[in-house]
Amino acid sequence: MMNEWGIPTVELGSLTYQYAKRLADQGEHLPDIVLAGGFALEDHVFKGLALGAPYVKAIGMARAPIAAVMVGKTIGRHIEDENVPSAVQKYGKTVDEIFVSSVALHHRYGKDFEQIPASAIGLYTYLQRVAQGLRQFMCGARKFSLEHITRDDICSLTREAAEISGITYVTEVDQQEVNDLLGTAVAVN
Repeated sequence: MMNEWGIPTVELGSLTYQYAKRLADQGEHLPDIVLAGGFALEDHVFKGLALGAPYVKAIGMARAPIAAVMVGKTIGRHIEDENVPSAVQKYGKTVDEIFVSSVALHHRYGKDFEQIPASAIGLYTYLQRVAQGLRQFMCGARKFSLEHITRDDICSLTREAAEISGITYVTEVDQQEVNDLLGTAVAVN
């Protein structure tokens, strides 16, 4: 139901970009736009920002962060019951061993750390992972702040995606630069 009852994310993001561009071209005021719909990982966030650039200012997430909260809560219960599943035990048997971000939270909150539920630690850890991964994608693209992400930072892997989004098809990326280096364009059969 979640995947079939609405406009798919790429199509929705593409329409959002088209409508925002039309309004911007007419000199209309555009509010900050948040794109949402199935975003879970840092590469999704980067691609969503690029797809809607320069109009999309943020990515909304719901299911993935909620899942992180639920996993954190479940692991927290297992730790309390001293019944940590074997699949998790390879990371440890305590909050500090299992949740990589707990050390930073301990440092920040001191003795109040004990009041933070494992569900919140799970969410914080998940969001830290997304933030760090997004920073790594941005560094790879040599974009050091969000406003510098552009539609040219991504490409379409299918002709259909290129047609829907207006994002360059993968084999056509940098085509002008190639032509400039090699001379005139040659038709490929």
